[in-house]
Amino acid sequence: MRRAKEKMIEVLPLPELGQPFDFVLTATDGTRIESSKVRGKVVLIDCWASWCGPCIRELPDVKKVFEKWHGRGLEIVGLSLDGDVMAAVAAAKSHDIPWPIVIVPSGDGVRELWTEASRIDVIPRLLLVDQKGVLSADLSSAEKLEEAVAALLNRK
Repeated sequence: MRRAKEKMIEVLPLPELGQPFDFVLTATDGTRIESSKVRGKVVLIDCWASWCGPCIRELPDVKKVFEKWHGRGLEIVGLSLDGDVMAAVAAAKSHDIPWPIVIVPSGDGVRELWTEASRIDVIPRLLLVDQKGVLSADLSSAEKLEEAVAALLNRK
């Protein structure tokens, strides 16, 4: 993580359940997404790629959860592991993904450094951050996603 920060690479923290999950990411449209500015909401970081069959197959389920719970406080950030930015943008457009897309940086060892720091090397991966900014779930599929989102948004 330290080396990534020294090289000014935006990277997710190591996903540890029950620990704060602070991040700053820049979406393909230039929007900065800061965990501190979405406190009070549940944030799903959907790690995917256009070439990942399981990722694409579960997109309709993720979209259903978003449509149902967005008005109650769910936000999603798509984190694409595509090496080609245009492939990720085209896939997001063709699948009508309504949330911002962030591309994992690549080139000259940057991707390897990013993967080493974040330990996100298998997709699909769904990281669910609660209203206080704590990582509450680390899922490998959307199978139990709605249940996890509902539990967070319905707790008092």
